[in-house]
Amino acid sequence: MAKFIGTVKPISVKLMPASGKSIEERCRLTMLKNIRGQLARLKNPKAKGRRWFKTISDRVVFIPRYANESLATHLSRGKANAFPIMKTPLKTLKALQSDVAGGELDTVLVEIARNRGRAIAGKRRRKAGRAKT
Repeated sequence: MAKFIGTVKPISVKLMPASGKSIEERCRLTMLKNIRGQLARLKNPKAKGRRWFKTISDRVVFIPRYANESLATHLSRGKANAFPIMKTPLKTLKALQSDVAGGELDTVLVEIARNRGRAIAGKRRRKAGRAKT
């Protein structure tokens, strides 16, 4: 009877197939999905989820987020935390959607995603270090 171990040599394969998309495309698609979610929340106010429009005093402001970071804070390098809305929240979301689809925010989205990846990797390392002790 043939034995498996010792007869068959291990090989290396990719368990998760590459998506074939660049990081910019993946970030763009994720942000567009998030925008579609916000559009759905505008149409259905009772829908669950974090909203990007907040009423502060008597003013409505727009706080879009990606990877749990405010785009306004990132774009202003910490000097601002929200955008004023355009004429309506719907027009504001549509304008952001066209900017994202056009690739105008690719560098910002990729930078935020990479920072998020580093933060998560750091948490994993710290957690693994605690588990060993």
